[in-house]
Amino acid sequence: MDFAGNGILIEQRRLNEVTDIPTDQYTFDKFRYICILSGCDYLPSLPGIGLAKANKVFKIARQADIELVQCAVYIIH
Repeated sequence: MDFAGNGILIEQRRLNEVTDIPTDQYTFDKFRYICILSGCDYLPSLPGIGLAKANKVFKIARQADIELVQCAVYIIH
């Protein structure tokens, strides 16, 4: 939301367009993990991992299982 109170509506079914993750590889779990990795209210953010880097990790990851993706975070970091 900007200072004038205007916002942009992004539909859940079109979130892959924002993340640049191909439709056949996109899952809502991936989007959720991108948000969590980049920092959220529940956990402190990881040093050196922001929204762009978290998105990059899941853009190259074909699976949505966070346990299998964790090694990619270290490689990109």
